[in-house]
Amino acid sequence: MMLRRFLILILVGINALLLYQIFAPGKALQQYRDSRKAYSELRRNLKEVERENVRLSRRIRLLQNSTVYQGKVVRSKTGFVGQGEILYLPFEP
Repeated sequence: MMLRRFLILILVGINALLLYQIFAPGKALQQYRDSRKAYSELRRNLKEVERENVRLSRRIRLLQNSTVYQGKVVRSKTGFVGQGEILYLPFEP
């Protein structure tokens, strides 16, 4: 009978210790929540990077294959004016 009470007391103590390890601040459950939050943030960042990658791939293909787009980019970056175009410079007083 005494041995049985002793075993029950030890099992209750082990259960209390395990519950503390799971639910205490900074323990397993909190770490799990933090890792799930970090995972969600990384997935969101990955989707943004994938969208940017698609946009840049399209732009690369246009630059490789379209002389019209190449001319547009060169004119916007360097300020060159195409034939028949008029350059307007903003005036700041």
